[in-house]
Amino acid sequence: MKKEVIINTPDVLGGSPRLKGRRLDVAHVIWGITDYDNSNLASYKEDFQVTNDEIRHAILYCKDEICELQEVVQSCNGCSKKFRNDFDSFEEYLEYFGDVRRIEIDKQQFDIIRDKTILLGGLENHKKDFLGNDIWKKAKILYKELKETLDLPKSYEEIIEEL
Repeated sequence: MKKEVIINTPDVLGGSPRLKGRRLDVAHVIWGITDYDNSNLASYKEDFQVTNDEIRHAILYCKDEICELQEVVQSCNGCSKKFRNDFDSFEEYLEYFGDVRRIEIDKQQFDIIRDKTILLGGLENHKKDFLGNDIWKKAKILYKELKETLDLPKSYEEIIEEL
């Protein structure tokens, strides 16, 4: 019997891979271990009530890039995998929305799309958000760092077969 801790359903978090019964996607777990509260694993676990088992599954799922092997509706929030399939490039995205212009308010400059959306942080930061981060690379590093501490098997397939 397989132990599925990471699931994806179209109606929760847009279909991105997440912890079963939770609204935490895999990328959030990886972020929590690497960047939350000075990378304090205990603090992240306590604040988000995440178990070692959930962390183990998230690391292996992401490290092995399982999202590319399964039919995942959308990539995790902030991941560069971009399974949304809505735009192939940032340029295509801008072309779709059209009319990007810069304005100044109280001596601060802002980029606006279609006179409706103000891009806080400007167009370059928005492009970084659009492109996302290589979360799975962080997961590969975490795997090496936490292999013994969390008793991580070699692959995601091995961990879902654990009873």
